[in-house]
Amino acid sequence: TPPPPGARSLPFDAATWCHGDGRDPEWSLQGGLARVEPHSGDLVTRESLGSGRYHLEFRLHDSPEDAEAQDRANSGVYVQSRYEVQVLDSLGRGTGLGDCAAIYGQKAVDVEAARAPGVWQSYDIDFEAPRFDASGVKLRNARLTVWHNGRRVHDDFELEGPTAGGGEDESPLGALRLQDHQNPVEFRNVWFLPRD
Repeated sequence: TPPPPGARSLPFDAATWCHGDGRDPEWSLQGGLARVEPHSGDLVTRESLGSGRYHLEFRLHDSPEDAEAQDRANSGVYVQSRYEVQVLDSLGRGTGLGDCAAIYGQKAVDVEAARAPGVWQSYDIDFEAPRFDASGVKLRNARLTVWHNGRRVHDDFELEGPTAGGGEDESPLGALRLQDHQNPVEFRNVWFLPRD
């Protein structure tokens, strides 16, 4: 999916992404996509991103070795390094807490939109950051709407705080984080359309 007018493309290069601890990223790059190897560490944008539309495509592998790893894995996409949407669990088959496109620890998926390993999939995530007044009192919780392969699986879902693994729920800005959790994942076509 090409970025719409006004969107910022997030190409896979060391100027855009870093390792989760700030080092240069560890990945295999080829033809505009990045393969995140098991235990290589998360990919994190160097730029902070706020409310808006996030788009990315990902592919899980279907080799016997990768399938075995994926069966034990639950990688995800963290908006603002706080709010996680799962990339897969048990190869993305079935529905329920922890499965593909679930919001981690918050709500089970009730629409099965996953594709088989080896096939490219997409997420579109509409994100509204939490709002605070001048004294730091929260006025509104963060909210997520998620489309998985074009099908809406979460509609304006309210998050009272960060999901497991996230940081403090206090800043309107944060990095986009692509999590590596045991399974190799390829990512491509990542862009962000900020909300005015």
